Amino acid sequence: MLLEQRRRRRKNLQEKNDNLIKYVEPDFELLNSLYAKDVFSTEVIDAVKAEKTKKERNEKMLFHLRYADEKDYKSFLNALRDSSQTHVVNFIDGNYMQTYDLSLKHSAQYQVISLTVDASSSLASSS
Repeated sequence: MLLEQRRRRRKNLQEKNDNLIKYVEPDFELLNSLYAKDVFSTEVIDAVKAEKTKKERNEKMLFHLRYADEKDYKSFLNALRDSSQTHVVNFIDGNYMQTYDLSLKHSAQYQVISLTVDASSSLASSS
């Protein structure tokens, strides 16, 4: 049973890996919280912090989290909450708002507009 949970959790993180790398803010509170919760050792924290870009730091952090046990995984989710990243927890758990970026051409410039759609609702036609 525990092996199956770990397998599902690892698959879930792998499927969402690209978005997690893009949106998780690893610096400051999150890494400190993961250390305080004994999820990562000082060696792992130092290795994550040594990466030059946010993307690389997230890749390293998520690599180590793939092998976390249930306690450490829950601590990771709590560390995200503690660092004001509840939206990431909701995304991981599947209770999220899906965001689409739309580019509109305006005055020879592109403007990015973020549109949020509740992924759990359906659109009803009005007549």
